[in-house]
Amino acid sequence: MANSHGYLPKAERDLLSTELQQRLEVWANKAYTDDNLFLTLAQSPGVLDIFLHWVTFVYVVLARSTALRCMRRRSATRPRERSAPRAFWMPSC
Repeated sequence: MANSHGYLPKAERDLLSTELQQRLEVWANKAYTDDNLFLTLAQSPGVLDIFLHWVTFVYVVLARSTALRCMRRRSATRPRERSAPRAFWMPSC
């Protein structure tokens, strides 16, 4: 990743802890083959954790709430079914 001052420092892949190496494998398999962002954020594992929690929030929580909103809109726009006719023995209220 580059900014106006040049390239941001990245963590060395060989010096990552086993936990971060496992996370990097998951990152490469499930998200991106490009590891620049991960290794840049891995300079500070706390920042990496915050970023990954944010990504989880965006993809899981917001996606779920968006799906629920769509379901509500869809059910609100569908015509309501008429209730079944009452049987003659059921008192009307």
